[in-house]
Amino acid sequence: MSIELNQTADSLRHERKELFMDVVKRRKKPSRIPLISSDSLWKICDEGEKFSIALNDYDRLYEIMCAYHERYDFDSYTGYSARNTIPFTNALGEGMYIMGDDPNSLTVRDDFPMRGDEYGELAEKGIVKFCLENLICRLFHYKTREEAVEHLKAATPWLMKYSDYYSRVSAKFVHGYGVPKIESCGYQVSFENYSFGLRGIKETAMDLRRRPQEMLDAMEKMEEYYWPAFTSAAENLRYSDEVVFDTSTCPMNYTLLSPKQFAKFYWPWMKRYFDFVEAHDQTSYIFAEGSFANKIDFFRDIPEKRVGVLVEEDDPAFVKKALPNLTVIGGYPSMVLGQESREKNLSTVKKLVEECASDGNYIFSMDKMLSYPRDCNRENLLAVLDYLRSVTL
Repeated sequence: MSIELNQTADSLRHERKELFMDVVKRRKKPSRIPLISSDSLWKICDEGEKFSIALNDYDRLYEIMCAYHERYDFDSYTGYSARNTIPFTNALGEGMYIMGDDPNSLTVRDDFPMRGDEYGELAEKGIVKFCLENLICRLFHYKTREEAVEHLKAATPWLMKYSDYYSRVSAKFVHGYGVPKIESCGYQVSFENYSFGLRGIKETAMDLRRRPQEMLDAMEKMEEYYWPAFTSAAENLRYSDEVVFDTSTCPMNYTLLSPKQFAKFYWPWMKRYFDFVEAHDQTSYIFAEGSFANKIDFFRDIPEKRVGVLVEEDDPAFVKKALPNLTVIGGYPSMVLGQESREKNLSTVKKLVEECASDGNYIFSMDKMLSYPRDCNRENLLAVLDYLRSVTL
């Protein structure tokens, strides 16, 4: 790539970064509505490719990611399908996912290795030692540790290919296309480990009643690992136009919790994160999966003019009114994108702009991570984006 093209990409990236900061920090009314893509796997469907091919071939996935940007030209992306470690986990012996091609589908296996009587061991050993000593052989059905070592050796080349993919696609977007990454690094409350990786949603929900103190004790131990890892990466961040937000957090299975349980099992750690963001004069991005409507009062304590929240199941106009301290991101219904007419999409996006963007404090995105064929339609998405780019605020 020539210096001239690099300079163009640098200028465009800086322009995009400043556009986002005009919105989030409310420095001035932006010239247009910023656009973030919340696409996970639909880009593969949009290219007419099979999941089994794209998710096992990082070169093909790179081509698909580039084609997606060249077609839709978003200002940033929630991800580059870089969490795709499917070949790595498959090489370990048994993958975490069940994949289908007709139609494209991907589901998580309901196979969680931690037993309910092991919270004490988790609290004693910490997350890394506990996983190595208690879970690896059980999860992948190894009979001996020697067998585990052999599988790890076989899987290592795939981990290297995964790392290379992420480096290549990040460099292409940041320095080739002039598109800032969504964030530099992230923090996730350790409660999420229970429902996703350790116990599963059903058992976690039951443990909240049966073993609440054991869960809290184990969370405290896990945080001895996770919090320093986050702060060491985040505390020295400085302004960079290579990222939109400094850091992020992604509450997912907090939806299992009642407001009372949320106050006990989640908010103390989440609040610590936002206190850190404010103390270090940083910006933050919340990917709020599901609905947080019954926890809205907690979010009112988040510092203003530095945090954007991507909403999924909640009405963006409601969230905007209830939480003036935050910048609302997303909320555009994927069901409309994927299954309604072009005219219906145009009327829907016009209503969204009227309700959420007239004051300049809104960032466009979808209401879920687009993943499957019926989640979106190319012509509809192009029509919506064309309209948004025509809007003068």
